[in-house]
Amino acid sequence: SPIWMDSSTARECAEIRKKLGGIRATAQQTGSDTFERFTGPQIRRFYRTDPEGYAQTESIALVSSFLASLIAGQMAPIDYGDGAGMGQWGALGYALNGYSYSFILGHFYGGTTMAKVPDQPIRVVLTSNDTHDAVVSATTPFSVGGHAFAAGTAARMHLEPSGDFTLTSGAGCSATTWRPLATLTPKTALAVPAGPSIELCLPGQTTSYRGDIQAASYKGAARTLNVVSLEDYLQSVVPAESPAYWGTLGRPGAQGRPEGFQELEAQAVAARSYVMSDLGQYGFADICDTSACQNYPGMADESPITDQAVADTAGEVLDLANGNVANTQYSASSGGYTSGGTFPAVPDPGDSICIASACNPNHDWTAQIPLSGIEAAYPSIGT
Repeated sequence: SPIWMDSSTARECAEIRKKLGGIRATAQQTGSDTFERFTGPQIRRFYRTDPEGYAQTESIALVSSFLASLIAGQMAPIDYGDGAGMGQWGALGYALNGYSYSFILGHFYGGTTMAKVPDQPIRVVLTSNDTHDAVVSATTPFSVGGHAFAAGTAARMHLEPSGDFTLTSGAGCSATTWRPLATLTPKTALAVPAGPSIELCLPGQTTSYRGDIQAASYKGAARTLNVVSLEDYLQSVVPAESPAYWGTLGRPGAQGRPEGFQELEAQAVAARSYVMSDLGQYGFADICDTSACQNYPGMADESPITDQAVADTAGEVLDLANGNVANTQYSASSGGYTSGGTFPAVPDPGDSICIASACNPNHDWTAQIPLSGIEAAYPSIGT
């Protein structure tokens, strides 16, 4: 079966999590939890099922760089993305050559048309808090399950075997004493701030989010969700995926803004389409917060420039011919040509963008290939 449907490495995923100290520690050290389709568990399974073959293996390449390694006669660099859909560096290159965000999207996502969706709640699973109590606070008053909390205090929602949550209160995120308050059902285990943000308390730090924080469970394990409006969600995703300063690059362009702003608008539409294309993919949530889905760090990276890109494209998504929202995958760099699939493969000359303040480090690379290596690999070619 395709690797994204392969569950044969569930054992290896569990071993990796245990070795690294749990799901949270795994996410903190590697950027996300480990999943069956990831390369690490696949390599570990190879080690377990074929130790002799593993011992004789000198190096392991991703599929995406294997052909390049064969041609180069040495291990080629790992690709920065699978090349499907929009390349972010390429989009910037097009923008700085005067192309609009609608042109950029049409180029990378051939066969789609622009459509509109209403603003609506999105449930984002906050993977850094997987299996842990949801501990929240806020700089303004907030409520949890109808119980009022003063600004600066904290609420903890602990999953019980029954599936309900025990609500306790503390003096703040680092409280050592917690006072029992109530038992909450999965529907009422929701923290709602009176102000614009709420904080998720993690060991040694807090992360601010727009919207609400909900305690949830999945297969008996605690999960934490951020229930946030689609447009507010994008205010975090867009600058986490494309640097906000790109919107300041180039000559004056459309909307009276620098040309680079068109890349940020393209990113906003691509990110909005991506999440809307598969709502509920986790069952208990719509999307995750890591690069396995889309990077969503909360309010930390928000910028007025990317906020404006989100506002200017409010509700805009790309639809396929069948009327469904397109799953608009994107990656950092296509290498100069996108890969085909849902969308036609297209040249991406914008990927070669290199100016003083924005130079794609992934477009070009050099390998020294000895003549003897080419002759050995392709003897039929001759000398």
